[in-house]
Amino acid sequence: MGHAPASLPIQNSVFLSLGIARKAEICIIALRRATGGGIAAPKGAALASRRTERSAQESDKESLNFKVNSAFKKEFKGFAVSEGISMTDLLKEGFALSKKKRQK
Repeated sequence: MGHAPASLPIQNSVFLSLGIARKAEICIIALRRATGGGIAAPKGAALASRRTERSAQESDKESLNFKVNSAFKKEFKGFAVSEGISMTDLLKEGFALSKKKRQK
């Protein structure tokens, strides 16, 4: 029976007493390699969770339908990206500032 390397200590003595420490070690190594270091949930689970969250968040949202020229859109989007915010957040912030200015 082999010993687990120091980087993968097997803390449960049941593995050692049953003589399957090496098999468990191999499984752990394979799982870590396959998941990039952590054992992740199945890909579909995360996607389904995000869809549910997104649809719940968007259920109370409506679309603003208006057209702008391409130069304005490019400048607006570029500014939002440079500030690290979404275009929606930039629009909301601009609206709040405009509203505040006009109510004086």
